[in-house]
Amino acid sequence: MKIVEWTDSKCPHCKALVEVMSAIKKRAPEGKLSLEARQYPLDGACNPGIDPKYTDGGLRCLAAKAQICLENAPDYWELREKLFALQSSLTPDTVKEIASSGSVSRSQLDACVNSPETTRRIHEDVVYAQQHDIHGTPLVVVNGREVPPHMAVLYALVMAGGDANAPAFRVLPKPQPTVAHSH
Repeated sequence: MKIVEWTDSKCPHCKALVEVMSAIKKRAPEGKLSLEARQYPLDGACNPGIDPKYTDGGLRCLAAKAQICLENAPDYWELREKLFALQSSLTPDTVKEIASSGSVSRSQLDACVNSPETTRRIHEDVVYAQQHDIHGTPLVVVNGREVPPHMAVLYALVMAGGDANAPAFRVLPKPQPTVAHSH
C-alpha cells in the first residue's frame, strides 16, 4: 500500500500527521506500507500555488528544501520528525541545525538547499498535490485516493493491505488519475 503525504513544516495538523505516521510505521506489519513524504510549503516565496504576498520570510521554504535534501539520508525520517516536533520554535538556524545533525553535513545541506534542482522539486511536489485538488495541509493520498489524515482511518487502510475491496476502502472517493512523477 502506498501513502503519499504533503505537509508544511509549520502546520500543526501536519505535525499531528507526522506523529501518527511514525506510530503506524512502528506497528504496521513489515512490507504493508510505503510512505512518501512530499512538500507543500504554505509560502508564496517558493510555492506557486500560494499568493506571493503570503510569506513568512522563507522559513517554510527552507524547511521544505531541507527535507528534500535529506530524502536519501539514512536518518531522514528521524530528522523529519525532529523538525516537526520543534515546529513552534523553528527558525532558519534551527532548521539547519536539525537537518545537519545527522548524516548530511552542513555544507552538503547548504549546497542542496540553494540548488535549482531543489527548487524544481518543490514545484514538482506542488503540481502533484494540485492534481489532487489540494485545499490545505496535510493532504494524504492512499493508493491514489485522498483520505482523512486520522490515525484510525490510516491504520485501518494499512491493515487492509491496500485491498480496494476492503470495507475501509469502499468509503473513499474514487482514485484520481495522476501523472507519473520522478520523486
